[in-house]
Amino acid sequence: MAMADDKNWFDGRRLKKEGIDLVGQNNHDWMVAALIIVATHAPIDREFMAEEFRGYPNIGEPGHSNAWGALTNLLIKRKVIEPTGKYAQATGRSNHAHTYKIYRRTRSRAGSEIPLKVVPWTEP
Repeated sequence: MAMADDKNWFDGRRLKKEGIDLVGQNNHDWMVAALIIVATHAPIDREFMAEEFRGYPNIGEPGHSNAWGALTNLLIKRKVIEPTGKYAQATGRSNHAHTYKIYRRTRSRAGSEIPLKVVPWTEP
């Protein structure tokens, strides 16, 4: 029985990663623009939730709402932001007061010189 549970857990993680990669690919132009905007506007002096990105100038809306999560994952992979280990309730109406991670800008300013060429969001 434990073997089946392990398989389901690993399949679930794999399927989640595949879904995030797919939504990033299907929203490519928005992801590139949003990555640059967040890398430019993410606050250095305070912690924040990813829902704050929605209010950044000219970020617009992706073709699918799951692209926001794909963007957050990409920002973490690119070391633009990092989780603090803290959580808070979302304030955005569409987030229904769910609990979300709190992030901070990395000190390195990595990602702020992101080239305008294709930005891969999948892991190498």
